[in-house]
Amino acid sequence: MRRRLKGRRLERFTETTIADPAALLVELEKIRRRGYAIDDGEMTVGVYCVAVPVRNHLGETVAALSSSVPDARLSPEKVDEMIAVLTKQADAISRALGSVPRD
Repeated sequence: MRRRLKGRRLERFTETTIADPAALLVELEKIRRRGYAIDDGEMTVGVYCVAVPVRNHLGETVAALSSSVPDARLSPEKVDEMIAVLTKQADAISRALGSVPRD
């Protein structure tokens, strides 16, 4: 990832956008550890997003499921619910992908 970021300028969309490569690497490690990503107004002020990976039969991330909501509708419980629902559905898709025969 460091190689991909070298010499690139990260665009800032809002005050909370991660525009520093070192900070982005730290955030990516957090995402790997917890298994989902969040966007708390980083792209659009007032919009909160959660994304979870969909994996193939080899465990490789091949897609993602995400949900975006106005942050005015959020509570910690709602965020936990978003993560749980998305994870459950992504896991179901991942299992289905694992059952597809390889060519």
